[in-house]
Amino acid sequence: MQVLGIDPGTLCTGFALLAWDGSVGRVVELGYWRPSCTRWVDRIRDLYDAVEAWLQTYGPDAVAVEAPFIHPRYPRSGLRVEHVLSVVVTALARNGYPWTEYPASVVRRSVVGAGHADKSAVRRYLYALLPETRRWAHMPDDAFDALAVAYCHILTRSRDPGPGIRADSGRR
Repeated sequence: MQVLGIDPGTLCTGFALLAWDGSVGRVVELGYWRPSCTRWVDRIRDLYDAVEAWLQTYGPDAVAVEAPFIHPRYPRSGLRVEHVLSVVVTALARNGYPWTEYPASVVRRSVVGAGHADKSAVRRYLYALLPETRRWAHMPDDAFDALAVAYCHILTRSRDPGPGIRADSGRR
């Protein structure tokens, strides 16, 4: 099984393709997308094109997306991330890919064991769980967040349908 993990962001969207054979994981690709333009409409269009390219290049068996967290003190930035998420899921839907959304706390709990873990802890655990990820040490946290989402999806689906929000069946 190959899972495409996506961490949507307004300035950087991470993606990761994780192959899983039932007991061993292997990182196939780890990367990120940053807008080359400043106009919001151009960023949105370019992100849509990037997601479509990932789907066509990798043809994943499943897609997992980190659900945005909207902080009460900064609702506008949270809503911007919701716009980005909408672009991502529109590209997925238009290409026939169902997806599952996971809150960041669920992703962190599945990787680190604590929902409040910081990004450096997630990265350290991923290095330990998937040692080949060290070759991508130069990548931004967004790419590792996407890998954590893919890993969370594999763990969750192997145990039980779990806490994700499934695009094809509503809230779980």
